Amino acid sequence: MAEHRMLKHWTGWLCVGLYAAMVVLTYIDYLRNKGNWFSDLGLQILALPYELFMRLVTLNFSYYYVGIMNPFELCVGFLFTAVLLYFIGALVGSGGRSVFQTLRSILGGHN
Repeated sequence: MAEHRMLKHWTGWLCVGLYAAMVVLTYIDYLRNKGNWFSDLGLQILALPYELFMRLVTLNFSYYYVGIMNPFELCVGFLFTAVLLYFIGALVGSGGRSVFQTLRSILGGHN
């Protein structure tokens, strides 16, 4: 049952929701400016955690990995970053909840 508890953190889902909204808005901006110089810069920035992770894993020695170039890899980058943000949000939510409960018990609040 403990493995299902990790999927119920609202702070993690809030981070994923905000990130998904940013991806959609940035993609709409990309479609409006397609063909212009640096039109995909916003998409690249949103997928930056994935790109940095891939460069770390390949130790930048891979001739085949030269950054996010195709739409499939961009989607994988967005999914990777969304999962990463979920777990960061869940950890922040758990830490905040435990700090709040500790302060509540120290200050003599109700159990």
